[in-house]
Amino acid sequence: MLTTKKPSQFSPLALAYIGDGVYELFVRTRIIEEHENLPANKLHKKTVQYVKAHAQSNSIDAMLEHMTDDETAVYKRGRNAKSNTVPKNANMTEKMLMRQILKAFPVMVFKKQLSDGSRKIMSIVEGIDYVDGKIQFNTLYRFQKTNEYMDDNMKLHIDGFHKKINCISDRLALKWYENDVDETTIKKYARSDWSAATAYEIYERGEVNGTA
Repeated sequence: MLTTKKPSQFSPLALAYIGDGVYELFVRTRIIEEHENLPANKLHKKTVQYVKAHAQSNSIDAMLEHMTDDETAVYKRGRNAKSNTVPKNANMTEKMLMRQILKAFPVMVFKKQLSDGSRKIMSIVEGIDYVDGKIQFNTLYRFQKTNEYMDDNMKLHIDGFHKKINCISDRLALKWYENDVDETTIKKYARSDWSAATAYEIYERGEVNGTA
């Protein structure tokens, strides 16, 4: 049964998935109209030339000025959807690879052995982007030393706690939400005024907030 939902009610990933299917059907129809006697393997090769990521990007650039505001909003939500796969027809560059790694593992933990011999988590960070050969971080928590002392056996001890530095980004908060993390839990780590409804509005405007 066909759904009666409005485009604004679908998640960005669902919009991207639907959009890919509609676009490929359109391309296949045009290819058949122009080359109806070609064998299937050649039809497939011609289709791939139009549906691969780079070709889709060029096509949408040419269409944007003819789209309504509502159509543009739907497109931007689908465009901003983040999956953990790389299009098979895309050329894998270092930048693309690092960005895929950051999407798959957005939160990283850094540990260090201190002078008392203990290994402590020194910082918890969120990877935001990969620019000019460097990973851009949003530091979430940092170890704060509170005390250093020698016990009766002359063994050194270092005490401390993890101080909150920043909130998680809106992007990561929305990713958690779309993976069924409840909003109450998300708000412990995100901005105090964060909400899923507001986050989706940001996506509709194409304003993806990478940092908190």
